[in-house]
Parts: sequence; structure tokens; C-alpha cells
Amino acid sequence: MRILVNPGVLAPVGGVELNTLQVTRELHARGHRISALYNESGALHSDWEAMTEELRQVPSFDAVKSTLLRDVPRLLPAVRAAAAMKPDVVYLNRCEQLIWGVLASRLAGARLVVHLHNRPTMPGISIFGKLTAGFAAVSADIRQEWLRAGLPSERVSVVHNGIDQADYPAAGRPEMLEARNALGIDPDEYVVLYYGRAAPEKGVDVLLDAWRRTDQVGARLLLVADGLPADTGYVRRLRADLPASVTWLPMRKDVLSLLNAADVVVLPAQWQEPFGRVVIEAMATGRPVLASRVGGIPEILTGEFEDMLFEPTDSAALAGKLQSLRSWRTDDPALASRCTQHVLDHFSLKSSVDQVESILQTAADGGRRRRPVEDGRAAPANLEATAGNGGTAR
Repeated sequence: MRILVNPGVLAPVGGVELNTLQVTRELHARGHRISALYNESGALHSDWEAMTEELRQVPSFDAVKSTLLRDVPRLLPAVRAAAAMKPDVVYLNRCEQLIWGVLASRLAGARLVVHLHNRPTMPGISIFGKLTAGFAAVSADIRQEWLRAGLPSERVSVVHNGIDQADYPAAGRPEMLEARNALGIDPDEYVVLYYGRAAPEKGVDVLLDAWRRTDQVGARLLLVADGLPADTGYVRRLRADLPASVTWLPMRKDVLSLLNAADVVVLPAQWQEPFGRVVIEAMATGRPVLASRVGGIPEILTGEFEDMLFEPTDSAALAGKLQSLRSWRTDDPALASRCTQHVLDHFSLKSSVDQVESILQTAADGGRRRRPVEDGRAAPANLEATAGNGGTAR
């Protein structure tokens, strides 16, 4: 199968870029022929070059309603480039680029599959639904949003994000001590980690409020975060009066050493997080995660881990949970392996790519899926079964 992907930015900007890279790399490893278009190079350029038959830069993929007449001509080079690559299927990972995806797939004579990582922000969704062969939503929560916006339910399946355990190996005390030594952190401190954007919707202020309510003696809050230009004032206010027990570091590409240094990871999201990839990354290494009960996060923290959820603005509840986990390494050391196993059972990259591959193949073959699967944890027993319904479920 010839697959055209448009990663856009060839850099680890966020979860969408990382998931697109990892899924595409696995599809390439399975023997599919990959071509890719991008509009901005970056640190992952060599990664994409290694797995593509053709990698080409184009000016733009974006077209928005307010500037549509100006934007559409700028799409034409990317549309023509797609047609020249002669794909069987166009695999789009940015739903805001649907106009390009439809035009490119039509001119190329290929089917279009869209991976829904975010919520709908454009009108006319029902029209796009008729022009697209299949959709993969990163959570049941996102799927419902797109159905309400007008997509046909039979074309939208849930495909939870997955990770390769080799990228986030379980880490014990030796790895923890090594990571803490590199960061200059006391080996016996209780270390709580947040990594991500420093933005209001990410809830760093809620985490700091919760932290101030806890016993900070022998404890360290590690904030690894950068703000966008629009968040400058917010970041300045957060950093104005930090407790001595808080260490703020800039974001880095290597998150594994940060995870290894932590006892607990927190995702205090204030918006409807589409999935919550941070949760599965941290749990894979054997770290329990406390996270807001919003968006797709409750689809990850299920079973015994449901108790790790808190209401997004309830800093008092978060403080209580931070205190309760302070001695988990001695009170419940098996928690680490249960966290890792939960990710292996429900959020493996292999399972995720099995489902994406099935949707892409069904689209390329011109077939129709019998029904979508709404719960990513209820995957069919084999790939032959998923081929009939486009797969199921960061």
C-alpha cells in the first residue's frame, strides 16, 4: 500500500507530531511504501527521510474560512505534489487541514483517511464526512464531538494512542538515582513531575496551588515547561513567587530521564484534553499519574487507576492525592509494575498501528466498514476481524 502522510513540521512539537512519526515508522516497518510532504523542517528530518520513498517540502497545507480565497491558491503546490506521488491513500493527521486533504486525495485518485487528534473547529463537517473514507479518533470523547458536528458514525472508529515499551522502558531505583544525580536532585526526595506547556489550559497554576497545600519537607516539584509567546504573562506570574521546593526547567527532547527521576507525574489539564499521552508515557515507566477528569483522560485511567483522577479545578483534592502517594514505593511497590502492565495491555503501539493499518487498507481497497468500534479497549481478537470494521482504539 502506498501511503502519503503530511507531518507538517518535522520536529517533536507535541503529541500529534510524535504520534504521527511513530505510527508512520511502524507502517513503514510493515512494508508499506511511505511518501511525505512537509512545510517546515526540524530535528526529525532525518527520521522521516529514513522511512520515506519521497520527502518533499511544500509551502502550506492550511486554509481557514476567514482567509479562504487567499489560502486556497497557496495549497495548490501541496495538492499537485500529492497527486504526483500517486498514493493509494492519503493519511491526514491534522484535521484543520481537511480542505487540503480532500483536494489532494481527489486529484491523486486516492482515498482519504483522517486521524482526529483534536476537536472540530470548522463548519461543514458533514460534507467532509461524505468525502472521506474513514476517521480514527484518539478517544471516544473526541469521537462524540465529531459525531455531534456531523460526521457519520459508521465511518469513525476510536484508535487510542499507543507507545512502544522500548521507548519508555520500566525504570527502577538504579535508573531513578542516575536521573536524579544528573538533575541535581536528592536521591531520597519525593519528586513530583509536570512536563508540557506552561499555559492556563494545562493547569500549572492549579498544580502549584495544590503543591503549596502539601508538606514540602523532603519533597520536590519538578516543572519542565515552556510557554508560547501568548502565555508570557501567565508564566511570569507563575514564576514570581515559587516555593524553594519547586525546580523549573525548560522543556527538553529527552523526557525519559525526567520520568525516571520522578515518583509521581501530574497532568492537571483544565481543557478537554483529547487523549493525554503524558499519562501513558509516565505509566509505562512505572510511575503513577494523577490527572484531571476531563476529555479522553478517564479512558486511560480505568480500573484501580480511576482513583488517580481529580476534578480539574480542585487543588485541595489534588493536594490530598499527592500526599497519599508520597510513600507508595514502600507501602505498595508493586504499583510500578501494575502501571506498566496497564499500558502494555491497553495502549501498545502495535495495537494502535494494527487498527490504523486496517482503516487505511480498507480505504485503499475501496471497501466499507461494517461498524465503528467505540471503545478502544474492546479490540477484536485478530486483524482479520478488524479489517471489517476499521479497527478500534495519546
